[in-house]
Amino acid sequence: MFTEQLGSDGKSVRLRDQIAKIQKNDVMVYTKNFSLTKTEGKTIVYFGAVDAKSTVYVNGTEVGNHDGGYTSFEYDITDYVTNGKNTVTVWVEDEGVYGVN
Repeated sequence: MFTEQLGSDGKSVRLRDQIAKIQKNDVMVYTKNFSLTKTEGKTIVYFGAVDAKSTVYVNGTEVGNHDGGYTSFEYDITDYVTNGKNTVTVWVEDEGVYGVN
């Protein structure tokens, strides 16, 4: 689950602590680097919810879009990840101060 990001000082920042700073129509981009040892089977990235519009990229390639702030969604990213270092980037646009869907 993506609950943290690095602030400009290199320290971890809890995303939910930043919610009060989000304004209508703001865009946020979250990036998470991770290492993976590929095995047989699928690699799935799961989101409990993203408010409101999101686009997910793996290693710079768009893997999907989702609209709606209160529904979970997932993507099969098996074909987008590699052995070793990988990056997931989530672009989010909030349509209203707490999401207007």
